[in-house]
Amino acid sequence: ERFKRFAYSARDRMAFQLGRLDTLDFRNHEDSGTYNLGDHAIMLACLQAIRHVRPSAVVLPVNWMQLTEDHAGHDAMIICGSGYFFLDAQLQLPTRIACDIAFVEKHDIPVIIFGAGFNLTDATLKTRSLSLPPDQKLLLGRLLKKCIYISVRDEASRQLLLSCTDKPVELVGDPAFFSECAAVD
Repeated sequence: ERFKRFAYSARDRMAFQLGRLDTLDFRNHEDSGTYNLGDHAIMLACLQAIRHVRPSAVVLPVNWMQLTEDHAGHDAMIICGSGYFFLDAQLQLPTRIACDIAFVEKHDIPVIIFGAGFNLTDATLKTRSLSLPPDQKLLLGRLLKKCIYISVRDEASRQLLLSCTDKPVELVGDPAFFSECAAVD
């Protein structure tokens, strides 16, 4: 298992360096022993928030690109954290987003976006000055149409999503900041 985890991590890092976000294996969200502790903390905080509001809720974390017909009967798809909206150097979203949209449209599943944000693979680009290409606005518009709640953690991400929908987009803090930590003796 340890070697498998190392291989996933190495492949993810190589794919990221090559700008191949659609091939990333997001199993790095599964446990705190992985290299992306920030995303893991965000996932845990979101789970805590859901359980605080609805203690009886059954929440099933699913890795990206692993939605199957078995997930069709669930009440909602919750997207948490910033890694979901990655823009490459051509301002294109990962292909997995189109797959998720097709899934939620096919099964009429509502979407909740909780504390998300846009990330860029090209360090020369600045999120605040971006305007999405028309095809990407249409793609995001389809996803946002399925949303029953949308929140982001920075104003630039809020503006990007507002350019694709007339629904409210709330500005919230990073969900990890609101995580309940274990007591330290």
